[in-house]
Amino acid sequence: MEKRPSTPSDTNGTPQRHADAPPGELGKLLQAAVAPQGELTPQQQDALEGVLEKLAKEQPAIVAQAVFRQEMFSGPIPHPQHLNGYDQTTRETIVAMAVREQQHAHDMGEKGLDGAIKKDRLGQIFGLIIAIFGLGAAAWIAQYSAVAASIIGSIDLLGMVAVFAAPRAFEMMLALKAQKAQQEEAAKKKPSRQRKK
Repeated sequence: MEKRPSTPSDTNGTPQRHADAPPGELGKLLQAAVAPQGELTPQQQDALEGVLEKLAKEQPAIVAQAVFRQEMFSGPIPHPQHLNGYDQTTRETIVAMAVREQQHAHDMGEKGLDGAIKKDRLGQIFGLIIAIFGLGAAAWIAQYSAVAASIIGSIDLLGMVAVFAAPRAFEMMLALKAQKAQQEEAAKKKPSRQRKK
């Protein structure tokens, strides 16, 4: 049994070379493209494109699929491949900085939340003191004038509603407006995506 060459050959059985691709150039381009850290230079990209275009015209069964790979990375530390490019001491320093920064962000968030809770709690305590004082004043004045006592009591209760209920209602109103605006924005983006397809 005779073995046939795996590359196209002429009538003599010697492998044919592609006109634009010297021996091994296509292999080098492909190896550079699939290497973990390899990237093609613009010249290599142009050469690979030319070789693949001619190959697709001459032998379409060979060029059946094109694969594109794009990698994006975001975070407090460099991409693992880039991080491995540093020496051990530098890597440890970079990771320690990221850990400290993350801990600082958590601490600041916790302090901000604790401050907001304390502020609300103090507001409630002082509001309760003022309400009790106002209702006490209204009760004391009621023995002299019922109309004046009812006015003071009403103002006191309206003040309590304004202090406690109104800000919450205002926050809810703002949240609903923001949610509605986001929904409108999402609705505007959907048709534009469909048109692009």
